[in-house]
Amino acid sequence: MTEGRQIIFIVGAGRSGTNLISDILSADPRFFNLHENRYVWNFGQRDLSTDFRPPSAASDRVVGYLHKHFDGRAAKRNADFLIDKTPGNALRLPFVKTVFPNGKVINIIRDGRANVSSRIMLWDDRDAGSRNPKLAMARRFLEHVRYMRRHGCLPSERLPVFVRDNALEFLGAMFANRKHLAGERVSGLRHITATEGLRVARAVQWRETVMRSVIDGRKLGPDHYHELRLEDLARQPQKSCRKLFAFLGLTPPVASMEFLAGELELDRVDRWKQHLTPAMQSELEPIIRPTMEFLGYDY
Repeated sequence: MTEGRQIIFIVGAGRSGTNLISDILSADPRFFNLHENRYVWNFGQRDLSTDFRPPSAASDRVVGYLHKHFDGRAAKRNADFLIDKTPGNALRLPFVKTVFPNGKVINIIRDGRANVSSRIMLWDDRDAGSRNPKLAMARRFLEHVRYMRRHGCLPSERLPVFVRDNALEFLGAMFANRKHLAGERVSGLRHITATEGLRVARAVQWRETVMRSVIDGRKLGPDHYHELRLEDLARQPQKSCRKLFAFLGLTPPVASMEFLAGELELDRVDRWKQHLTPAMQSELEPIIRPTMEFLGYDY
């Protein structure tokens, strides 16, 4: 059923604006947002500690399962475009394109300092002021499960894998005060956290995700890959939006432009400057700066 429909993969390091891009597109009824499908994309994958997956892993069984899942989701909505927003796909674009050769990739990139700052504030500091941090964590976990089930992102047959994958991580965070490493799964991240600290781990997470997605994405060519910055979207929304929809062969719809205008927060671009102290910035610079300069950011 995905035949005749364009499937769009929105990727990028978590906290870079992948939700914003999917919401801009799905403001138009021609787009159907399938949300994040981590436990669909890792079907048949033995090692769940990393989101990397080579094209050779696209066996007939795996490809058949993925197509069946997305065909079933697509059947629920009459839309011309399907959106999959799974940030971890940034680490396995060649695999994704092997499964869906005609899919298009939108890669959104954010200043690494702002990204790390946002990761820390959302994933690491959010329960600091809570009266009962463990209860808040449990509620948030259950809400996340309900969200995935409601949107079809966690099929019943994948529930055992989800429980096995999350049980030790969740219990460690609840009872051993071990930080929960949310976001893309980069190899060695747990070791980096233990030896270098969570901030450094977040910076490595950003760097590895961005570099892998840019290297693999640019090989796909301009017909299948579009790269944009969150900063450009905030500062030049109309120009950025025109380029985004031109990539899809469309004129920006009024609904999407109106949604973007209502969501823009210009101060979010530089908010990291108030959150990251000079000492924190110095700690992150060796990890972030080379990639930032490669991408053309001023540092």
